[in-house]
Amino acid sequence: MKTVVVLANSSKYSGRCIAGREIQINTDGSVTPGPWIRPVSDREEGELLPEHFLLEDGDSPRPLDIVSVPLSRKGDDPSQPENWLVDPDRRWRRIGTMSPLRLPALVDRPDNLWLDPESPTDRLPAGHLGELPLAASIYLLHLPESRALVHIEGQKEKSRLRFSYGGTGYSLAVTDPAFKPRYLSRLAGGQQLALEDTFVCVSLGRPFNGHHYKLVAAVIPPATGIQLFTIGHSALSIDAFIALLRQHQIEVVADVRSQPYSRWLPHFSREALRSALHDAGMQYVFLGRELGARRAEPECYVDGKAEYDRIAETPAFKDGIQRVVRGAAKYRVALMCAEKDPLTCHRTVLVCRHLWDHGFDIIHIHDDGHAETQSDAERRLMDEERFSAHQLPMFADDEGVGSPLDQAYASRGAKISYQKDEPSDEDPDHWVYPEER
Repeated sequence: MKTVVVLANSSKYSGRCIAGREIQINTDGSVTPGPWIRPVSDREEGELLPEHFLLEDGDSPRPLDIVSVPLSRKGDDPSQPENWLVDPDRRWRRIGTMSPLRLPALVDRPDNLWLDPESPTDRLPAGHLGELPLAASIYLLHLPESRALVHIEGQKEKSRLRFSYGGTGYSLAVTDPAFKPRYLSRLAGGQQLALEDTFVCVSLGRPFNGHHYKLVAAVIPPATGIQLFTIGHSALSIDAFIALLRQHQIEVVADVRSQPYSRWLPHFSREALRSALHDAGMQYVFLGRELGARRAEPECYVDGKAEYDRIAETPAFKDGIQRVVRGAAKYRVALMCAEKDPLTCHRTVLVCRHLWDHGFDIIHIHDDGHAETQSDAERRLMDEERFSAHQLPMFADDEGVGSPLDQAYASRGAKISYQKDEPSDEDPDHWVYPEER
């Protein structure tokens, strides 16, 4: 059994390629990094199938998960010295999750990425390696600057990452299935998106059509080290609500309700709440127009029902996300909506889904005071929506089929998104605020 922090879980033929660093967890909770481990199967190309890598809870390991991996013996492929043959008779087990703040300790610093002066920078001739094993076929790099690209190759849309390392420019295909949904969904073919301070896992593949191709197996967003909270006011008294905020040292409440008024709980109406928070030494910011789920923009609706993917594409929503990013860098912020459970609220299913990639440590405050991380909330969402690796493709493919997590988000979003004809428990004048009356 090897204890491994997963740093890549990428697409490979009909299966997966999972790799990470062996680590030792010390008594003080710190980790000591060891060698790279790439579990492989006994299939011809070594790809892993779900029966090889599923965790005890039926989930798939994700980057930064710390897992216990059962292995049978060291691999014998000279082009990939990190390979270990997986033991298919025992299940993998998740031990915990590593903070992204620890990634710098795992970064490799090779002089170059398998350069050959006679070959393009994205591949090596299969015969170039000869009989000598490589020192390494996988690295974790920290890239201060890079550019994501989507373009058309033949009839298929492909993703690439362009960056400079060691004075050499690289443009490598990306096999990280989370890459396109995370970075490229807003780009048309040929456009590029600038990325900063990104961690990438770069791998040299096994021979394919006479070459070893260099691939980006994972793109891991940088960690800000900043905590961002969410809370639902539910039916709490104002005193109980403020007590929860104080328990978590909240300084600013960002209200993401589209209609910040309630006939049943008037103390959570906009002006009353602002006043109560001011008296408690906290600030109130209204972001319902930017980040609310009941939109004024007609393009956000299909047959009268709000579509979360369309909301996320609006300029107002993008501006709201940036306001949260800027505010959370200065203050301890909690996003507030009405729902008790974060998974029945757009603050999680819509807003936090798009804030997650900014490197925040997102924490959901429940009405009993306990905190739930975004990772734990996502696992609960998967369980409640009954999506698992057994049922769906693990990550997005060329046909646009999402991962189980994507599917779980879409399923929950369809259940909770606003329908214009639905009766409201809030102010009956849906699109009219007091200052506009």
